[in-house]
Amino acid sequence: MGAMKADNKALREKLVKVAEHQEVVVAERSTAAMEAYKTSVPCRKERLEGIK
Repeated sequence: MGAMKADNKALREKLVKVAEHQEVVVAERSTAAMEAYKTSVPCRKERLEGIK
């Protein structure tokens, strides 16, 4: 039974690390998406002004 508890504890720790890593990846992707959006806004404004 002790070995099973140790395995479960190790598995939980591994899952926590994976979840934390996923949170970091999501945050990085969100930051990258916002930077891309901020970069594209001036280009869109120029295009719209050219259409007017």
